[in-house]
Amino acid sequence: MTALIASEFSVSRGAHTLLSEISCTVAAGQLLGICGPNGAGKTTLLRGLAGLLRGDSGTVTLNGRALHELSLTDRARQIGYLAQGPQIAWPLTVVDLVALGRQPHRVAWHAPTPADQIAVERALRSTNLEALRARSVSQLSGGERMRAHLARLLAGEHRILLLDEPTASLDPRHQLEVMATLKTLADGGLTVAVVLHDLTLATRYCTELLVLHHGSVTTRGAPALALDDACLADVFGVRAERVAGDQAMVGFRPLHES
Repeated sequence: MTALIASEFSVSRGAHTLLSEISCTVAAGQLLGICGPNGAGKTTLLRGLAGLLRGDSGTVTLNGRALHELSLTDRARQIGYLAQGPQIAWPLTVVDLVALGRQPHRVAWHAPTPADQIAVERALRSTNLEALRARSVSQLSGGERMRAHLARLLAGEHRILLLDEPTASLDPRHQLEVMATLKTLADGGLTVAVVLHDLTLATRYCTELLVLHHGSVTTRGAPALALDDACLADVFGVRAERVAGDQAMVGFRPLHES
């Protein structure tokens, strides 16, 4: 079973503490939502889980091995990372961008294998991009571009997916589609962690939430428990409007608004 574990992981920049002794586990079959206000340390934690930065103290391990002990190729094959607002510097077509996700599996100077082609086609289908495969990424809308980056991530066939606000530039329908795709992947046994600002999406799709505030874990647990009224007030400064009977959150108001 794939497990990515942070143990007392801390990160500082000068005198400023970005993360303070964070301990968390992202296990196979789990869709972990990482939530918190701006500056809480969400992106820093995700980058630490991806092995893109080393902590000042503590460890991040994958199946019992420290990430920094793994080769870059091995890590790239196992962990897929999608940064917030990814950029493309070349006028690639959608299919060429998605094919870049196969790089950790490719042999230098060799043509794509049938397995590479199958993975790319599967990723295009999963993100509803088949009709746009030949279009230049520069001609896509912001939402379409994010879906193309998600397809690139899926083409890598990683066991672990780490995504930083993948729904930020999408319209409501595509937000739901992206989160449903991630939930399906987690249900199928992948290890998935996603940074989210949309708390309604987090409570609807995530199996567990980790709430950060000022670089520390405020609460962790099932969405309904993690985002209780006290957490919403103390961490986010809001109160929830809920559906009578099932307590599902449908909106928020400032804490002191009548």
